[in-house]
Amino acid sequence: MDTLARDNDSWKLSCVSREFRLRQMITEPTRRAVTKRGDSEKLLDHIYVSNFDHYINSGQFSFAGSDHDLVYVIRKVNKLILPPKKVSYRSYLRVNWKEFSNSVKLIDFSFIMNFTNVESVYSLLRSRIVSVLDEFAPLRNKLIRGKRQPWFNGEIFHLIKERCHVA
Repeated sequence: MDTLARDNDSWKLSCVSREFRLRQMITEPTRRAVTKRGDSEKLLDHIYVSNFDHYINSGQFSFAGSDHDLVYVIRKVNKLILPPKKVSYRSYLRVNWKEFSNSVKLIDFSFIMNFTNVESVYSLLRSRIVSVLDEFAPLRNKLIRGKRQPWFNGEIFHLIKERCHVA
């Protein structure tokens, strides 16, 4: 179908492509012919895309003496590279909870009775408990790889496992 011709068929194709949010990448004539009626140029070769920003170049060029041009599209390589994350955590696996409890009991809590500002009392209480916690379960840092692709979720993983067990 020649989309350069302004006829009913090309108009319908244009409407359908707009309906599905598709865009024609090739805009110049792709067939050139010399006939008895004269020279004719038609756009017969189509490449429709839904996201125009994913493509860096498109076009056509003469090829092997044919009256049709060779059309091409160059797509960007979109690799989502997420940086690794540094996380802090505590391992409670080997904590002796009896000793921890005894250490917390040794904290002087008398400052609570003389409070004037709730935020300062909370901050002091928190820092004293965290210092005891640091003795038994110190903070550790770990570097975690970047996330997987956002589309690869638990449901897709489950379906892949299900498919592999059936086969």
